[in-house]
Amino acid sequence: MPAFQAAGTVAEAVRSALKQTLEAVEVIVVDDGSTDDLAGALRGFPSVRLLRRPHRGLAAARNAGVGVACGDFVAFLDADDVYAPDHLRALGWASAVRPDLDILTADATFIRGEKASGSFYRSNPFPEVDQRQAVLTRCFLHANSAVRRSSFLAVNGSDETFLHGEDWDLWVRLILSGSRAGLVDHPLVEYRLHGASMSANLVASYRSRPRVLLKTLKRRDLSPTERDIAIDALRRSRRRAAKVAASELRGLAARRGWLTLATSREATIRMRAEGLAGIVAPGWVVGREQPRGGPGSTTPDGHEQPRSGGSPSDPMTLKEDGGAQ
Repeated sequence: MPAFQAAGTVAEAVRSALKQTLEAVEVIVVDDGSTDDLAGALRGFPSVRLLRRPHRGLAAARNAGVGVACGDFVAFLDADDVYAPDHLRALGWASAVRPDLDILTADATFIRGEKASGSFYRSNPFPEVDQRQAVLTRCFLHANSAVRRSSFLAVNGSDETFLHGEDWDLWVRLILSGSRAGLVDHPLVEYRLHGASMSANLVASYRSRPRVLLKTLKRRDLSPTERDIAIDALRRSRRRAAKVAASELRGLAARRGWLTLATSREATIRMRAEGLAGIVAPGWVVGREQPRGGPGSTTPDGHEQPRSGGSPSDPMTLKEDGGAQ
């Protein structure tokens, strides 16, 4: 569990990890150079192992935690999120049923304030065929997933040069290196959305996507079809990053964003027109966008917000890649 300035939320996250119906082998919290009283917040949990290190970011904190972990699988949990009591039991069941899977996950309920606001896999479907191609177009695994420790170490862990997008980069490298992912199709994690930082996180997330894809395109193990898919995804991600930045920012930063969109060679004619309009009247263009929080809007990780409708599947339904690898 990486933690930075999380004294106000880490106790609830840790408590959820300790109160599992299948006991965790260990719970490790990595203090990423916090200046708040994180240690004080953990005093009531003597079994928790606390690692303290200078502030180097989320990826470095995750690497430090995995480096000292002793289990076959490492289950990630952000310091402001919460596991349901059966989370580890469900992932353990999935691992027993399919021991060839290296990445295990469950659906995550978005919590906005105190209210549920849909779930991760309602709008970001889990791919049951050809995960190699799917992972080049979107991040279909959330940050609170579990990974086989040996597989994590084999790809050199999380890339510490990424401040955002490090989770997608990790999943891309794991899937392209032969790892397969499985989903327990039931919401077993609460993913907390914090309104104050949503716009900044959203812009940073979208700006990180082209970098993930540019890095991926340097790989020599992509098939011609996969390379074409990644190139197309790169074009789309650059267009989307420019538009999101222009829509979410304000003042001079917003006008610069609209200018970037208007002059982008990869933008569509419509998007360039919106960019020109945004330079003149950014508030008017943003007002024409879909209301924030509605279908098609996004979470801080840059995933599409869930649409209403549908019901969870059998809580012990396992989905995994049945396609060619």
